[in-house]
Amino acid sequence: LDPETNIEFGLYYFKQKLDEFKGNVSLALAAYNAGSGNVRKHGGIPPFKETQNHVKKVLNNWNIRRETRADMEKHGLREYVINGKSVILHPSVAEKVMIANQNMIKQTGKGIEISSDYRSYTEQVDIWNRSQGGKKFKAARPGKSNHQFGKAVDVSNWRDAEIYLRQVGLINPMKDDKVHFSFSGR
Repeated sequence: LDPETNIEFGLYYFKQKLDEFKGNVSLALAAYNAGSGNVRKHGGIPPFKETQNHVKKVLNNWNIRRETRADMEKHGLREYVINGKSVILHPSVAEKVMIANQNMIKQTGKGIEISSDYRSYTEQVDIWNRSQGGKKFKAARPGKSNHQFGKAVDVSNWRDAEIYLRQVGLINPMKDDKVHFSFSGR
C-alpha cells in the first residue's frame, strides 16, 4: 500500500524482465503483465487482449513523454503550477494565464481550472483520429494545434474564467468549443 515501495519493486521487477529479454522493451512489458512463461510459450507478446493493450498503452505513454521533453526544449516550453496543477505551456501563454488567474482569484476567490495544456504530436494525432478528422467533434489537425506548441489551454470553468482570460488577450472565437483559449483560437 506504500506508493514508494510499490514503484521501487515494480521497477526492480521490470528491470529483471528487461534483462531476461535482452533489452526488448515490448517483450519485457508483456512478461511484466502476463508472465515470462507466456511470452516464451507464444514466441512474443501473447495473444491476450489485456497484455496487448498494456504493452501498447505503456509504449504510447513512453513515446509521448519522450516527445514532451524534446518539444519542451524545441519550443521553449516550461512546466508551471497553476492552482496546484502542473501544466506545460509556452512562457507567453503561461504569463497571461497566471495574470488572469490572479485577477479571477481576487474577484471571485476561485481560480482558473485548466483541463488541458500542451499536447504532443502523438496525443494530437489520437485526438484527431477520435474526432474522425473534425467530423465527430472539433479538433485541430496534427501540426496545426496551438496545444502542440504550448500556446493554448482548455478551461473547465470557462463560464467564470472567460472574462479574465479575454482581459489578458487569450480568446476563444469558436462558439462550439467554449473551453479552448489561445492568442488566435486555432
